[in-house]
Amino acid sequence: MKPKLRILHLEDDPHDSEIVESLLVDEGINCELIRVTNKDDFRSAVENESFDIILADYALPSFDGMSALDIALDRRPSVPFILLSGTAGEEVAAESVKSGATDYVLKDRPSRLVPSIRRALREAEERRERRRAEESLRESEERLRTVIQHMPVLMAAFDRQGNIIVWNQECEHVTGYKASEMAGDPKAMELLYPHAAQRQMMMAEWCWPPHDYLGREWELTCKDRTLRTVAWSNISKAFPVADWSSWVIGIDVTEAKRAQAEREQMQSRLLQTQKLESLGVLAGGIAHDFNNLLTGILGNAGLALMRLESSSPARELIQRVISASERAAELTRQMLAYAGKASFEIRPISLSEHILESTHHLTATISKKVAFDLRLEEGLPAVEVDPAQIQQLVMNLIINAAESCGEGTGTVVVSTRLVQVEAGQHEQWFTGENLRPGPYVCLEVQDNGCGMDKETLEKVFDPFFTTKFTGRGLGLSTVLGIVRAHQGSLQVKSTIGQGSTFTVLLPASRRAAENHPAEDQVNSLSGRGVILVVDDELFVLEVARRILEGYGYEVLTAENGLQGLEVFRQKRKDIDLVLLDKTMPDLDGEETFRAMQAIEPNLVAILSSGYRETEVTAHFLSNELAGFVQKPYLPQTLALKIKRALQRSKRRTHLGQTKD
Repeated sequence: MKPKLRILHLEDDPHDSEIVESLLVDEGINCELIRVTNKDDFRSAVENESFDIILADYALPSFDGMSALDIALDRRPSVPFILLSGTAGEEVAAESVKSGATDYVLKDRPSRLVPSIRRALREAEERRERRRAEESLRESEERLRTVIQHMPVLMAAFDRQGNIIVWNQECEHVTGYKASEMAGDPKAMELLYPHAAQRQMMMAEWCWPPHDYLGREWELTCKDRTLRTVAWSNISKAFPVADWSSWVIGIDVTEAKRAQAEREQMQSRLLQTQKLESLGVLAGGIAHDFNNLLTGILGNAGLALMRLESSSPARELIQRVISASERAAELTRQMLAYAGKASFEIRPISLSEHILESTHHLTATISKKVAFDLRLEEGLPAVEVDPAQIQQLVMNLIINAAESCGEGTGTVVVSTRLVQVEAGQHEQWFTGENLRPGPYVCLEVQDNGCGMDKETLEKVFDPFFTTKFTGRGLGLSTVLGIVRAHQGSLQVKSTIGQGSTFTVLLPASRRAAENHPAEDQVNSLSGRGVILVVDDELFVLEVARRILEGYGYEVLTAENGLQGLEVFRQKRKDIDLVLLDKTMPDLDGEETFRAMQAIEPNLVAILSSGYRETEVTAHFLSNELAGFVQKPYLPQTLALKIKRALQRSKRRTHLGQTKD
């Protein structure tokens, strides 16, 4: 049931008011008519009560309808107002409507009253609906603008001329430009995108008619001149907004792209490191096994040479076998150097002085068309390195630089200097290790040769990779292994046609450079005593036995650690020295040594291996081992190691450290 229509009726004649009410009832209008007769009552009713429509007599004794209209328009402008009169003419009616009345009805034409009321009510309802719709739209737009302002993404809107009309807080935060600087400025986009071609391409998609797209990345220039990458999405067609020709949403992806680039760089370094490690393991394993084979070849050849008469024609053939074996041993040393497992003798040296000595005789072996420019700083801190390995590193780098100059003229610049490495600076170094911050001595070899492309750079340190017609391709891979073994790092920069620069960093030492200490003097390699040789390679075991017996020693042999331990238990009183292989099944050399040492604390033992000394003796105290012999070895080398170890053992005995 519809609620009653509340009507305020300004009328001093109650009879006229009853006629109006009867007309409305007869027409089926359910209403409540409230009659007032003077100005005060009318004003009070308008101000304090709500009505659906106001009817007012045009002429009253002390108050008129036009004055009532002014009050109604002031207090209730949305309520329909109809003037009723029995005397005024059409001119007054037109003037009243012009002044704001909804309609004007003559009392002598009562049939017009009801249609006029219904029309007025309908129009009033329509006006209210429009106002509600407009208010709702305004509220929605205000909410949208509020949301846009506080969204954690960039949001901007444009008019048809391409001018910015909305610029939210995130836009201000990312670009540094305030909305007051950007909105309405025809040159605002030039600030963000100074390159005309890029800007025109963007605006062709941003402005009218808009083209919807997602995640289009553009690099913008901020107020502080830094560059940011923003992924823009134009959603104007999908979500049109009144008064906005086009609007876009942007996400600042600068840090994400930077992080992605760093992840890709880290992944690349990880893959490179894994490749180097796997190749190193392979190279080290091959070199170790090959060294065992070479021990048998070189040892037996050396024994044969010792037993041949000086006039025997076979001596030349045997000498060739020894020379070839030594060249093969050099190849395995290079493979071990790449794997970081070469035999090192570490001591502090002056890198500049060592390079000067190393390059003195090198110039005779390379093209005379290549000029050398040595820029070696004096007074640099020492570096703790193996001099032979560093000499090999320098020679390989210089030879590589000289050969890159080809048949024409060229220049190789070799320089040294002091470099301070800061935290995080390791990222630029090829080896990928985390260099500790601190001072490093830098070796740099620069040439103006043919240079290398990106593909060659990625493979330049791989074993057996070479761009030359001849050569084994182990030079630079050996360099990398030596650098890594010395806890240094390596950088390569190269441009096709402009040459290459190899930069090596080696940790600076606090110790002063020193001369190599003299070894114990040995007048004769022959000796007396019982030697226990333990090795799981039978041909190595046999050649060691023959070598030592040839120099006058009595030799006991064991094919593995367990067997060697058992022999030692039985004859420890007679054994003067134990020669132990490091790598054996069941019990390795270290485990066998510890077990023997538990039986005989003053055990005299020499460790033997195809790997480097610093690696295989890492778990031994400095005075626990009597020596180390690198495989492969010549008979004289093994005999010399044995003789020196026994001499030092005898001196300790004379000092009171006797056997039980």
